[in-house]
Amino acid sequence: MSPAEQRVLIAEDDPSIRNLVRDALTRAGLECDAVSDGLEAVEHLTRSRYSVLLLDLMMPRLDGISALKQVAPDRWPANRSPIVLIMTASTDLEPIAEMSEVVHMVIRKPFDILELAEIIRECVAFSADGQRNASAS
Repeated sequence: MSPAEQRVLIAEDDPSIRNLVRDALTRAGLECDAVSDGLEAVEHLTRSRYSVLLLDLMMPRLDGISALKQVAPDRWPANRSPIVLIMTASTDLEPIAEMSEVVHMVIRKPFDILELAEIIRECVAFSADGQRNASAS
């Protein structure tokens, strides 16, 4: 798997959570970019390709769903679309429902960091396999 196929974008406004997740994924052998709000996430998404997006639902300046609306799905070709995971402590999942065709999974806070890292590793592997299969056809 090439490094481009292993890239994860983490968008989380809480620095302790952002650093914890980035460190765990880096230890798992994944390349990660980490940003603190939705506007930064949009900037990264328009410049770079990621296999997995891990977005906090509630962030300053632009929340996770609003960030997705600005870049997805029209800017992602079908065989290059990242797997989107939303993190939230909120009980109101209504905003996520309107993007259900793009959001793969909701991760509830607090979460087990080892379980989260395993979920993301599986998503990265699935994404990379799908991209290889699509390019082979």
